[in-house]
Order: sequence, then structure tokens, then C-alpha cells
Amino acid sequence: MSGLIATVTQQIRSNSVVLRNSAFISLGNASTAVLGFVYWWLAARSFPPAAVGVQSALISTMTFVATLGEAGFGTMLIGEALGQGDRAAAMIAAAVLAGTGATLILALPIGGLFFHYAWMTLPNTVLFVLGCALTGFCFVVDGALMGLLHGEWQFYRNTLLAVLKLGLLLIAVAMMQNGTAIMLTWIASLGTSLAVVCCHASIRRILILTSPNFRALSRRISVVMRHHALNLAVAAPFFIMPLVVSVCVGPAVNAAFYTGWMIFFVGQLVPVSLTTILFAVGAVDPALQPQRLRFSFVLSLGFSVVMAGLLALFADHILGLFNPAYPPLAGSAVRLLGLGLLGAAVKQHYILLMRMRGSMMTAALWLGAGACLEICLAAAGGRGRWSGLAHHRLARGGHGAGRVPAPTSVAVLAFRSAAESNRPGLCEQELAARYGR
Repeated sequence: MSGLIATVTQQIRSNSVVLRNSAFISLGNASTAVLGFVYWWLAARSFPPAAVGVQSALISTMTFVATLGEAGFGTMLIGEALGQGDRAAAMIAAAVLAGTGATLILALPIGGLFFHYAWMTLPNTVLFVLGCALTGFCFVVDGALMGLLHGEWQFYRNTLLAVLKLGLLLIAVAMMQNGTAIMLTWIASLGTSLAVVCCHASIRRILILTSPNFRALSRRISVVMRHHALNLAVAAPFFIMPLVVSVCVGPAVNAAFYTGWMIFFVGQLVPVSLTTILFAVGAVDPALQPQRLRFSFVLSLGFSVVMAGLLALFADHILGLFNPAYPPLAGSAVRLLGLGLLGAAVKQHYILLMRMRGSMMTAALWLGAGACLEICLAAAGGRGRWSGLAHHRLARGGHGAGRVPAPTSVAVLAFRSAAESNRPGLCEQELAARYGR
């Protein structure tokens, strides 16, 4: 027993930077999820259902537009900001301007189209375009903070955003009966949280205001585009699946599905956070990546097993907290969704390996094909309602676990070669001291 405790303690010390940053990212996303539920619960009870539906759809569209417009600049910064050294500030400034500008250029015609067909009023259109630009700005800044191994600042921003949204909505409920208050509070909170965190990070010399280096950024455009293709392949099911469920199964069960869908993604917080930080660390300390990768993989699988067990035992109770009608609709499906967490953990590490090898397009093709299969299975499973959707999810977990081993084996062999080389690696204390973590 003492030997096991010593081994665990040594692993924690050896991976302290990765664990610390991953914990902050996970906690920030968890706080957003919990307070976000309270936010939408309050909105649903304060405004007409139609207004809530329209505003939530517009906010989802804003996120999708920002995902397209951000174009992979944030992901590129995660993998390269730390290795840029003194040149990082100019690269970050250029990436932030490019990502925000691209999002704005994409949002303007979409907002104009919505206004032209009277789907939005002029104030809503202005808010929509502003919200898209702020969200794109947020994605790139978050990528820079994670790439610089300052995950705590993303935690501060996410928590501040969630608290501000809820507080402003409470004020708006007392003053307004218009559903536009939802988007207004959302965008005001996003802008305020970004301003506060960016100002404080600038004062602390974490994000340094400087002239953008577009020439250096232009040399990384091909890498940025490959990251973007992989990001879209990964994100597509998240955005498309609720629409498929609503059309094929019916809006009556869409709320229950969306709740189960969010629970599934909460179950992936640890694998996603760990692999994100490993991608940032790998650029400056590749020699120790094999050890960190093994640690992350074991920890992610362990977390996934625990989450799958919790969902198997308490799915009905968790869904019942949202709505008493949800357990009969989605209880069995959420229990089956939990089994897909193991495949999702494998998938996240596959994505990490392919990014580190520079094979983003190969991964994008595989994951894009898997996403198409997933969406088709969901549509076909709509006839079986929830059971069909659950089985499509298991199929997704299966294709994630079934096709990953081949490329993973190649990458693991590469890692083994790196580990057996004589190249010295930075120990965790040196990494923390060198980069101020």
C-alpha cells in the first residue's frame, strides 16, 4: 500500500503543471455548466417559451459562427504560444485580430440575412453581430491563455462570465419582459468578463499589448487551417445533433435529449482539459510527453469509468433535477451514453497525437467520416426514438475506440523512440520555473 501511495504521489508531482492547468480549465467549464443551468432555468420561468427558444437558438448560432470564423487561430496558439518565447506577444496579437476580424466578416452577412427576412429586429441584429465578434475574440484569447499555461485565467473568465450573466438576468427580469434581455445580458457579460481578464492579464504581463506580427502569423496559416478542419470535424455533431433530434424525433423530447447530451459532454471535461494542456506542453518539452501521455490516458480512462458508473446508477436522479418528466424519456439513454465516455477519452488522445504529429487533415477526414456516420445513425435511430439515439451514441464510442488503435500505435512507437533517446527533458520544477507556472 505504501508503495502504491508513493507511486501516485510521484506521478502527481511529475505532472503538477499539467494537473494544475487541467484542473482550472475543468473547474471553469464546470462552473459555466452549473450556473448556465440556473441561468436558463430562470430565463424559462421569466420569459415566454417562444422568446427563450429564439434567443437560445441565436446564441447557439453565435457560437457556431464564431467557431467557423475563429478558423483555428486559438488552437494554433495552444500548441505554439509557449514555444514562441519573446515573440509570443506579437503572434498572439496578430491571431486575436485575425480571428476576431474573420468572425466579424462572417457574422455581418449572416446577421444581414436574418434582418432582411425579418427573422431578427435591428437591435437583435446588432447584438448578434457584436456577440459573434466577442465570442471569436474569446476563443482566441482562451487559446492563448491555455497555450501559455495560464489555465487559471480562463477559469477566472468563465466563472466571472457565468456569475455576471446570472446577476444581470436577475436585474433584467425585474426591468424587462422582452426576451431580448437574454441576448443582451449574455453579450454584456461576455464583453465585461473579457475586458476584466484581459486588463488584469496585461497588468500581470501575461498578455502583453504590442504590435501584431502578421508576417509571422502568415507563415502558420497552413497549420491554422489544418487545425480548423479538425476542430470542425470534432464540433460538427455537437451543433448538428440537437437539430437532428428535433426533426427526426420531435421537439417534445428534444429538451430531454439536450440535457442528456450536456451531461455526456460534462463527462468529457477531464480528458479534454488534460489533452489540451499536454498539447501546449509538448511544444517545449517533447521528451517527457510519453510519460505525460500515459499518465493522462490512465487518468482519463479512470475518470470515464467513474462517470459511466455514476450515470448508470443515478441517471434518473440527475435528469429528475432538471424536470420530473425527463427520466422516463431519457434515463435509459443517458445510462447507455455513459458507456461512450471510454471511447470519447480514447478519441481525445487520438486527436492530441495527430495534432502533435501534424496530421490534422488525416484526423479530420477520419473524424469527419465518423461524424457523418453518427448523424446518419441518429437520424435512422429517430424511428426508435431514444433507444435508437442511444445506440448511435454507442456506435460513436465504438468507432472512436475501434479505429483509433492503428494510428495510436504508430504514435506510441514514436513516443517510445523519443523517450528512449538521450535528449534531456525539462522536469516539472524546471518547466514551472522557466515559464512562471
